[in-house]
Amino acid sequence: QDHRRVLGMARAARHVRVPPSPGSVQLADREGHHAAAARVELAAIAARQPTIERLGKFYRNLEGSDSLHWGEGTIMVGDGSVWLDGSVSPGPDYRLYFAPIFVETEESFLAIKSQSVEVGSIKAFTNFTLQLPDGVNVDGFPAVVIWCEAFSQFITAAELS
Repeated sequence: QDHRRVLGMARAARHVRVPPSPGSVQLADREGHHAAAARVELAAIAARQPTIERLGKFYRNLEGSDSLHWGEGTIMVGDGSVWLDGSVSPGPDYRLYFAPIFVETEESFLAIKSQSVEVGSIKAFTNFTLQLPDGVNVDGFPAVVIWCEAFSQFITAAELS
C-alpha cells in the first residue's frame, strides 16, 4: 500500500501546474521535493524486492489434491527464502519440502520423502514466506511439495523452473 501512495504522489507531482505568482516558487519547491522523495522511496522499494531464482505454480487439480487439500498460486525461491503468492487450504502442521522429483500424490511423496529437504513449517495459508535452511542448494531440487505432517496428507506440489 505504501508503494501505491508513493506512486500516486509521484504522478501528482509530475502533473502540478505552477501558477506565475509569488507563492509559486514555494509550491514548485514543495512539489519538486515530494517528487524527489517519491523517486527515492520507489528506488528503495525496488531495492527491497527479492531476486527470483526459481519459480513454479501450484494448481488445484493435481491427482493427490482434493477439495480439502489444495494449493494455488506462484511459489518463488530467491534471496535465501521461498514465498508463495497465492494460497493453500487451511490445515495443521503443514511443511514445505524441496523434492528431488515432481510428485502429485501421497504415495509418490512418501517414496521420496527421505531424499527431500524440509524448508520449514507453514504458519499462514496465504502469501507466506519461509527462510531457506543454511547450506541448501535449491538448484538440486526441481520441485516443492506442501505436506501435512499431522495426517500424512499430500496438499500440493509445483515444478520449479
